[in-house]
This record gives sequence, structure tokens and C-alpha cells, in this order.
Amino acid sequence: MLVKEIRLELSKYDRKELEEIIIELYKKVPKKVKESYCIDEYIKNKKELATKKEEKLSFDELINEIKWFISFVDKDYIVLLITLFLSKNDKNGYLK
Repeated sequence: MLVKEIRLELSKYDRKELEEIIIELYKKVPKKVKESYCIDEYIKNKKELATKKEEKLSFDELINEIKWFISFVDKDYIVLLITLFLSKNDKNGYLK
């Protein structure tokens, strides 16, 4: 639904019904999402919702990750790497 459509639908409810809707939606949101977007703070203080932040590696951290990856490949740990980084469906094509 678009925000415009949601507003139109919500205008049909009174305050008590809206509270019930919000509570039910809140229950459905995973804890990790609530924390990353600071939803509890928003409800308590009506502050602007936080945007989800992606972790960015520094150049040194990136170099260390690359060195770690290369060391595993050099030691023929490629099956372990596949296990660590690919989902079960993706692994099927590589481990046959």
C-alpha cells in the first residue's frame, strides 16, 4: 500500500482502534529492527526515526578481510569458505 492509501484507510478508525492496530503491528516487528530503527525511542519521545545504518569497513579492515580470505584459499579451505558464505541452496551447485 502507498502512504496515501494507508492514511485513507486509517482515517476510518477511531483512536482506540488505531492504538490496537499500532500495538499489533509493534508485536510483529522483530526486536532487531526495533533496535536498529530506535522505534521505542520514537514512541516515547516522538523523535525522528533513525535510518538503518550499514556498517562500512575502513580501508585497513578491508585489507585484513582480503588477506584472511586469500589465506583460506591458499590453504585449500575453499569448502569451508563455501559453507561459511553461501546459503544451502547456493552450495548445492558447488559441492556436487
